[in-house]
Amino acid sequence: MGVFHHTQSGMDPWMLVVILGGGFLLIIAFIMITRRNEIGSNGLTRLEKKSLPREQREVLSMLRQHGGEMFQTEVADNIAGDISYVVEILIELEKKTKIKRYWEVEKGAYLVCATG
Repeated sequence: MGVFHHTQSGMDPWMLVVILGGGFLLIIAFIMITRRNEIGSNGLTRLEKKSLPREQREVLSMLRQHGGEMFQTEVADNIAGDISYVVEILIELEKKTKIKRYWEVEKGAYLVCATG
């Protein structure tokens, strides 16, 4: 009596489902990570909208929408509050590396620009 071995060429259907499902999950994860860091029309990422206080979101949004450098006094003119309040907000954003501030010697004032 002969012994017959069943050999299957190709891949087990369940293995194919696992591979395709894993690939699909990787694509979804990549899209979610990419979109989390995408800057929206308001100048903020989704993460920034959730994690930054309202005042910081307002300043960062304004700077990004402006698209370049602004004098610190210009920022204060556009935000409700005095210059010392705005400077506190800018210092916090600078600590979070969301903005850069530097002293403009010729103008005798700080310039501010958004990063990222």
